[in-house]
Formats: sequence, C-alpha cells, structure tokens
Amino acid sequence: MSILFKMRSNLLKTTMLVMVFMLIADALYAATYYSRATGLVFTSNSLWSTTRDGATVNYPGTSHTYIIQAGHSVTLGANQTTAGITIEDGGTLAPNGNYTLTSPLTIDAGGVFLINATRITMAGNTINDGTITITNGRLIRGTFSLTNSGSITMGAGQFTATTGTFTNESTGTMTVTGTATITLGTGTFTNNNTSASVNFGSSVVTLTGTVTRSVGGFTTTGRFSANNTGGTITLTGNINCNGITRNGTGGTVDMGAGLSHTTTGTVILTAGTMNGGTSTINVNIISTTAWQGTASLFVPQTSTVNFGAAGNQTLSATGTKTFYNLTFSNSGVKTNASTTVNNIFSLEGTATASVAPTYGTDATLRYNTETSRTAGAEWLATFAALGGVIIDNTGAITTNGNKVFNLNVPLTINSGATLTPAAGHTFSFGGDLINDGTWTASTGAVTINLARVSQSIGRFSTSGLVTMSKTSGTATFAGNINGGAFTMNGAGILNLGTGLTHTFTGNWTNTAGTLQGNTSTLNIGGTGSGTGVTFTAGTSTVNFNGAGAQNIPAFTYNNLTTSTGNTKTLLGTATVSGVLTINASTTLDLGAVSLTLSGAGTPLVNSGTFTSGTSTVNFSNAGSVNIPALNYYNLDITGGERILANSGTIGIAGTFTPGSGGFMVTGSTVELNGAAQTIPEFTFNDLVLSGSGAKTILTGTTATVNTIAILNGPTMDIEGTGAVNITNP
Repeated sequence: MSILFKMRSNLLKTTMLVMVFMLIADALYAATYYSRATGLVFTSNSLWSTTRDGATVNYPGTSHTYIIQAGHSVTLGANQTTAGITIEDGGTLAPNGNYTLTSPLTIDAGGVFLINATRITMAGNTINDGTITITNGRLIRGTFSLTNSGSITMGAGQFTATTGTFTNESTGTMTVTGTATITLGTGTFTNNNTSASVNFGSSVVTLTGTVTRSVGGFTTTGRFSANNTGGTITLTGNINCNGITRNGTGGTVDMGAGLSHTTTGTVILTAGTMNGGTSTINVNIISTTAWQGTASLFVPQTSTVNFGAAGNQTLSATGTKTFYNLTFSNSGVKTNASTTVNNIFSLEGTATASVAPTYGTDATLRYNTETSRTAGAEWLATFAALGGVIIDNTGAITTNGNKVFNLNVPLTINSGATLTPAAGHTFSFGGDLINDGTWTASTGAVTINLARVSQSIGRFSTSGLVTMSKTSGTATFAGNINGGAFTMNGAGILNLGTGLTHTFTGNWTNTAGTLQGNTSTLNIGGTGSGTGVTFTAGTSTVNFNGAGAQNIPAFTYNNLTTSTGNTKTLLGTATVSGVLTINASTTLDLGAVSLTLSGAGTPLVNSGTFTSGTSTVNFSNAGSVNIPALNYYNLDITGGERILANSGTIGIAGTFTPGSGGFMVTGSTVELNGAAQTIPEFTFNDLVLSGSGAKTILTGTTATVNTIAILNGPTMDIEGTGAVNITNP
C-alpha cells in the first residue's frame, strides 16, 4: 500500500509539472494566428493558422494574438481573453451573445466590429480605425481606453463608458441614428474633431461619477445631463442638445473655455454647480421655464448666456439669477425678474426685457440690433453702472425718457449706430459721451455734470439748453456741438476742444467756471451775459452770429467776430489778442468801454459798421500794427510801429494818444471831430479839425502836418511855446 501510494503521488507530481511546463511554454511561445475561414465561432479548432494561408490548427489558447483577415467574419461566442485581436480591412468580428472581451482590440481601416442585439463588455484598450456598428446592442467600456479615428454608428442601443477614456480623433466620427442611451460615466471623453463629428442622435447623454475629467463636444437631440456627485467635468468642445440638466450634489460641470453650447430645451439646475467658464450658452427654447431650478447653482465666471428663442422666454429659476454677460436675442419678451448682470446686458433682434436687471458695479447695457426700437425698462432713468450704455447697432434706438449718467458712467454710440432722443428728453452726463455714430437732432436739454476729473463729450445736436455745471474737473468737447442756449454755471472747466465748431442759437450765460477756447470756434446766436466765468481764449474764435441784437461779454478773446446782422454791443472792458472782424450787415457798438487790440499786423477788420460811442480803443502790440480808417472816440496807438491807413479818414472824437513808436503816415488823414480836443505832438500827413470847440496845441509841443484844414465850427489854439509846423503850405 505504501509503495502504491508513493507511485501514485509521484505520477500526480509529474502530471502537474507537465501541465505547468505546458502553460509556461504556451506563455513563452505566444504567437500570432490568422483566421482561415468565415462564419465560425472564435474558439473553433479549425479557424486559425500560424500563417495567412497556412493549414488550420486547433484553437491555441488565450495568450496569443489573433488577426481576422479580409473576407472573414468571425463570431465571438463566449467570454474571450487574448493577448490582442486585430480586425483587418475586410474582416468582421461579431458577438452572438452577452460577453466580455478581455483583450486589446484593433480595428483597421475597413475592418468592422458588429454589435447587434447583444451586450459586449470591453476589458481591454480599443483602437478603431475602421467601423464599430451597434444596431440595437450595448457597448460597455471599463477602465480601458477607446480611441476612435474611424466611425462608430448606433441605432437604439447603449454606449457606456464607465471609467475608461474615450478619445475621438480628428478623423473620427460617432453617429447615433435612433434614441440610444449614452453614459460617459466617470471617464474622460476627448473630441479632437468638430462637435458635429460626434452625433448622438436623440440620445440622452449622461455624465456621472465623482472623478475630475474632461468631456469633448457632441451633438444630440436628447438632453445633456451632468449628474456627477463629485469632481469637475470640464467640457472641451461645443455641445448641441435638447436641454441641459445639472444634478448631483457635490459635483461641478465646467462649460469650458471659449466654447459655444446650444440647447433647444430647458436648463434645469437641480443640484451641484454649473460653472459657465468663458463659454457661451445659447438657450433657444420658447418656454415659461427656460432657465429653471435653483439659480445660485450657476456660477457665471465670465460666460455669456443668450436667450435666443423666437418667442417669449422666462428665467424662472428661484433666487437671484446672476450672469456675467446676458443676451436677449431673436424676438419675444424675456421675463427676467430677480436677475443680476455683472458685465454686459445685450438686447438683440427685437427681443425685449420685462424689467431692468440689477446691474453690477461695472456692468454695461448694450443695444445690438439691426431693428430700430424704443428703449424699454432696461435703460434706467439714472444709470449708475460704470460700463454705461452702448448703442452698437444699425437700427436707431429711441429714448423712453430723460436720462442721467452718474459719475464716470459713459454713453457710447459706435460707428454705424444711431441714437434718437425723443422730443423733449434730456441728458445729464457725469461721464464721457463717445459718439462715433449718429445723434439725431433733439430738443431736450443736455447737461455736463459732476466731478469726473477728465471728461470727453462727443458731438451732439439739440435745440435745448446746453449747460456746463461740473463742480470740478475738466470736460473737453471731442466733436462739434449744436445747441440752443449755452450756460456756464459750474466751478469746473469746459474745454472747447481742437479745431471744432460749436454753434449755439440761444443766449450765452456766464455764471461760474472756466471756459477754455483751445483752437475751436464758438458761434453764439443769442445775447451774452455774465462775468462769473474765466475765459481762456487760446487760439479760438468767438463769433456772434445772431440775426438780432446781441451783447458781447467782457472777456479776453483771441479772435472775435460779428456776423449775420444787427448790432453787437460790447458789455465791458475787453481784449482781442487776435483779430476783431466786423462783418457786413453788422454793427459793433463799443459803448463807453475800453477795447484793447493786442494783435500785430491788422487786428481790426471792418466790413460793417463800427460805432465807438465814448470808448477807448488801444492798439497795444509792440510790433507793427495797421490802424484802420474808422471813427474812434479815444484812440491809443502807443507801442511799436504804427501804419496809419493811407485812404479814408481816421476820425477821433476824444483823446488821441500816439505814443513814441515809429509811424508811417503817408497818404493818411486824421480828423479831430469832437468838441474841445488836444492836438498831440505828432507828425501828421493831413490833419482835419472839425466838430466844435478849441483844438489846442499845448505849450512845449509841436504838431507837424503836411496839410491842415480847419472846418467851420472849431478853433485852433496854440498855447505858449506850442507850435504847428506845416511842411506843405
């Protein structure tokens, strides 16, 4: 018995060693086998050969690589484990039951992996350069990868990537023609082709799990649901779907960077977080629940949400709905109660907002439409958000009331855009007016207000009052301004800008502040008044061009012009440092004031009527100055060289003060035509004495004349040592 037991024991050991050596040999001598027939089950003994066209051998086992050749269709009839399977061009592998394939699978271009009404679970990496066809079956991915450079087509089956990665390469496509179930699970889905290259048909696409990963773009007419309960799913491609659901407490879906997602269904915020990223989310469903759930679950980042359906939409989510950029486009009323916009609120198409949103500190209201419209509730009467209002469209925007822009808040009219203020509507600017488009002429008042340090005011036109009432800081005109009356009554500064022309048809009232002429022209059609303003003329021109009588404030002007008609009366002592021009059909009345003309050359040009009153006119430039032939009251020509007009008569009714400069008198005539007057020591050309009273040459002075004429009425008195020297008796 003992000997027999030992013999049996030795035999068992020997058998086990043989089996081990066979397994080791099988592992050590793993080979590649080629299909040699079609229509056979994978494990068929007569299916495989060690060469492409050699004799068949028994099924060699699980450690080898199997190649399905062109023209061969092989059936997977059981769970299968191999070192690898390759389906070559023209070859087909098709399971006939619910099996697991534990094997790397390579599908060459032209190869087909056919899954009909079965379930196949992949437990190895798959590379598809050919075709995967799922008619009504199920393909389940585990922890392994699927790389698709070919095509995947599905009918009404299931595609589940539980944990593994799914990469659709630049040439890869996935098309679902029916209503399939698509679960991307916790794996990473990368789409390196366009979003349209992965079309899930009408399938519901669900993202689950707790793992942080990325998901590429795709198209489906079903819903897109991000139900992950942990981690962050980041979209890396555009999603087109029929509804977006954010569910799963603790999880986040990030809509990605610079993408454009479009849903024709509702957005439902149930649990977790939806992070807008920097992408655009287009919500294109006509619905009273277009944006529903709990509003706070949406974290906008710097995204844009566009409600773009051709009809009414309601943002019905509970709580405050906060957006970075919010767009209402296409048409219909967008009901937006309890909405906050932190950057740009844009109205496009004919869409309207039911109420104004709450604007964040730096927010902007933008009109961007080809259709003309009247502003609605969104344009608040007082706009405080620092982004201001932008007119950025080819359709004119008509105001719906008076508009106030708070401190540093701009109004921008872009090129090609039009703002049409409705009749009587007023504007008050505490920030910039940037007008590169069109401001339709209005009738309401415009006020430049508040204490912005540097304020730019672009062109506008109104028949209403224009007021500068800044308490401090400088406002500068950046375009031509047309207004009715013009009032300065703030402590700030108004700069008329560079090379511009501003026309005011009404009165010019100067109560307070500083007006800087710069290099522009100021046309005043009404009467001027007030002395509370400091006017710094620069090289500007002020033109009193009204058809009626006008008063000219007592300022220091550069160029001063009268035009159009009637009498222009100087209200007080004034200086013109450039040229005083009296145009035809106008009268300049100096009254009893002093006028200093400090320009060189020809500082006074008269084509109209010069009325001196009892004024004093002083030509004060140290250089050469031409003295025109006019009737003056007091005339002071002290300073540099003076050239008296060689035609016409220089009439003086009061005091003539020649000074000690060099004089050119050839051809000139000076007429002392007042009452009693003193003849100064001066070399005249022709001197005429008219008027009345004595014309006296004081003792110690000599008047030199070429000719002298004493008309009826006055007398000439020569006192003491005074003398008259007649050079052409």
